[in-house]
Formats: sequence, C-alpha cells, structure tokens
Amino acid sequence: MMGKIFRWAVVLVILVILTSGSVAFYTIFFGGKDLVIPPLREMSVLDAVDEAERIGLEVKIEQVDSSIPAGTVLAQWPEPGTKVRRDKTIIIKISRGGNKKSVPDLRGMETARALKKIQEQGFTLGDTVKINDDSRAAGTVIAQNPAVPAVVDDEAKIDLLVSLGPVPRDGRVPVPDLAQRSEADGKELIAQSGLKFGGT
Repeated sequence: MMGKIFRWAVVLVILVILTSGSVAFYTIFFGGKDLVIPPLREMSVLDAVDEAERIGLEVKIEQVDSSIPAGTVLAQWPEPGTKVRRDKTIIIKISRGGNKKSVPDLRGMETARALKKIQEQGFTLGDTVKINDDSRAAGTVIAQNPAVPAVVDDEAKIDLLVSLGPVPRDGRVPVPDLAQRSEADGKELIAQSGLKFGGT
C-alpha cells in the first residue's frame, strides 16, 4: 500500500515539474502574455525607446525629413493599442529636423501675393514660366515646383507657372480688373496681360 502511494507521489511530482517546465518554456520562447503597444508619437526618441524596452519590446528607428524638431517621434508601427508578443520589434519614425520647411500652396494666387508669401516664409522665387490659360485670369499661379505637399531645405527656390489669361482672339486682349489695386500690382497685371501701361 505504501509503495503504491509512493509511486503516485512520484508521478504527481513529475507532472508538476513537467507542467512548470512547459510554462517556463512557453514564457521564454513564445513571450507569455501579450503586450500592448504604448503610444509613442510626439515623444523624444530617447523616451520612446526607454518606454518600449521597459515593457519588453525591441525598437527599430527610421529617420525622415520633417520640419518637426529633430529626434521627435512622428509615427510608429504597430499602432498604439496593438497586442504583440514580448520581444516584438516595433518601428518608430523620427524627425531629422534641421532647416526643413513645408512648401506653401501658391496655386490660384495672384503673382504678387504668391511672391510675398514665398518671401515671408523664407523661400526664394525661382523661374517663372507664363502660358495662356482660358480658365485662369492673367497673373494667376497655375502650378508650382516643388509641388504641395513637400518639405524642402530652408531658402529653397520655388518655380511658378503663371497664366497669361485666355488666348487672344481677333487681336484683342482681355483687360484685367484693376479696381482697388495698388499701382504696383496694377502695372504687374497689365504687363502679364501683354498690355502696356500708359499715363493719363
């Protein structure tokens, strides 16, 4: 009788050991419980890496051009709230920073206003190409290079494609509307329309 009890006790101990070993094996090699990806956007890269590694995640860092201060986390993958295994590698994209700026959208603006905006934001006017366009008034910006959206170096040049207005028919050129415009703006519109400014 005692021998049978002893044998059952040995079997029970072995089962406990095997069960504990299986749990340990699963925890080590399969990560145990799922981890929840924390939100890392807008954190500094150092804080983001510390937070990720603290809960058992690996981190891969990718740098991208941005006007946001250098070292700031712009994006992450997987998204916050995603459940993953321990030691999962997550990707964070951080800003290179530097003198980078977003290009302003100049389409549809009059040339004078577009030039003012270019200068206000620290850019330089590049080449200006003028073409006839039946759908846009003379002096209107049709397109630009670099196109929007774009992040470029500070003081970069912006090229403009500007309308000359509709193609002249029967030798007649449409007269631009100069009401409530300064003399300088009026002269610019007249010149862009192919007309000449004359005194009164």
